[in-house]
Amino acid sequence: MNKKFIAISGAVALMLSAYASPLMAFGISVGGTLGAAHVEASGQEYMNVGANDTVTAGHKMDKEALINTASAHAELIVGESYFGENNGFALGYRHYFGEGSVEHTKDQGTRGNLLNGATTGSASGDIIGKAKLDGLNTVYLETPGVTPLGIFLKIGQSSMDVTTNETVYTGATYGNTSVDGDMWGFGFKKASEGGLQFKIEVTHTDWDPITLTNSDANAGANKIQVDSLDTMSGGLSIAYVF
Repeated sequence: MNKKFIAISGAVALMLSAYASPLMAFGISVGGTLGAAHVEASGQEYMNVGANDTVTAGHKMDKEALINTASAHAELIVGESYFGENNGFALGYRHYFGEGSVEHTKDQGTRGNLLNGATTGSASGDIIGKAKLDGLNTVYLETPGVTPLGIFLKIGQSSMDVTTNETVYTGATYGNTSVDGDMWGFGFKKASEGGLQFKIEVTHTDWDPITLTNSDANAGANKIQVDSLDTMSGGLSIAYVF
């Protein structure tokens, strides 16, 4: 998780606490969300990378996937006395359950020897690359709902784990990593009697680039580089404000 954003979020919360009037209400909200996310990934697999990143073989990868999502969140809400019941600035944390995956297959064929870029010869077989995306968490700041529609904006920082599960005829593996991303979004929220709050929101996350290097020293310096990874998600959430 981005430490700088967490520090800024904490500073904002402390500032709001220090300058809030005694009449300003504070609330804690907990709830869950059901929705879906669209994932777009674009990158390159580099084979037999030599000195100065010289590539003797490689191919591009462009993949999309639709993932069902479910999450739980907790929020600190500030400003109910100014913006209405169950409405105010929110500093929140959201955890997503389950996992998503993307898969890419390189058609079978004969290519330059992947075992050693300095040798000659050929090798053939399928390369099936799979990545599991899970452990997604987000810290965010959210504005109060304004206008009769309850329109709000939000920004945040997200992190997730990327677990690879490839089938490569050389027997090589690429290992796992984690990645951070910048999130922004908007939505509509409404409060009802009894402390319930309803939200419909859409968010976009722009993830940092990912580079994974082949873990097999005998398989040459092969690597996968994901230059663009974006997720667009939407969902309906229900929360209870204490």
